[in-house]
Amino acid sequence: DERGTPQQRGRLKESKRAAQEGLCPSCTQPLPVKYCVLDRFDAFLGYTEANTRLICEPCDRRIQAGSRYGNPVG
Repeated sequence: DERGTPQQRGRLKESKRAAQEGLCPSCTQPLPVKYCVLDRFDAFLGYTEANTRLICEPCDRRIQAGSRYGNPVG
């Protein structure tokens, strides 16, 4: 399973928060306590330490809106 368990993703989020010193690498603002998103560099590689970064929800929405995944087809 590419997503792993909720516990695995929770531990990865904690690790990323510490490694990023509590900052969103996209906007450089402090990460909120809740509603942070594990952003994968390559979706096919899954949720790993090397393949993810922890970003804030507004940055996730902005990134998704700019990708083909965030835009409706048609």
